[in-house]
Amino acid sequence: MSAVIFDVDGTLVDNNYLHTVAWSRACRELGNDREMAVLHRLIGMGGDQLVPALVGREMPELNAAHERHMANLQPESQPFRGAGELLAAIHARGVQVVVATSAGAATAELLLERVVPDRSVIHSVITNDDVATSKPAPDLVAVALGRVGVHPADAVMVGDTRWDVESAGRAGVRCVGLCSGGWSSCELEAAGAVAVYRDVGELLDRLQSSPIAVLGGA
Repeated sequence: MSAVIFDVDGTLVDNNYLHTVAWSRACRELGNDREMAVLHRLIGMGGDQLVPALVGREMPELNAAHERHMANLQPESQPFRGAGELLAAIHARGVQVVVATSAGAATAELLLERVVPDRSVIHSVITNDDVATSKPAPDLVAVALGRVGVHPADAVMVGDTRWDVESAGRAGVRCVGLCSGGWSSCELEAAGAVAVYRDVGELLDRLQSSPIAVLGGA
């Protein structure tokens, strides 16, 4: 058995900059103004990791403010071209499709409904509710592997930030990087990505020559 593990925000859904705006509004609301460029570089971490990295301590009220502002912006989140088709194509190859996201379960379900109406192509969904520590810790990826019974060598992760690449690497999984979240190919490669594509649409177009092509089906 083999698996491809997908991040959601910035990978399947175009919303990293919406998260940046939501964090900016939350910070301003609580008197912790930060430049959007700084905030954007932290997107991809879960709130349990992002907030301490930003303000040096846990701050539950900042997490709550971000969630409130993001809820208002979430309707603007749209799937990237080819996102649903890519998941279906990988499933058709006999490879398990797994989602591992720093979002909560309710948000993940909402977004995935927009990505792929036929949820049978997704074998399992792992969210921030399933782990103690989010990306860049390896917990989400490790739980995903355990959930589907796949060895790290038989899996590939697809993500759009340094935090995805680091999380995968710490779990022993190769990571394919996408520039759709606002990170450059050079940055993703420097973090350890084994290949980088513009977005899921390009990965779909080049699937046969990608690192995913070597994974065996069921």
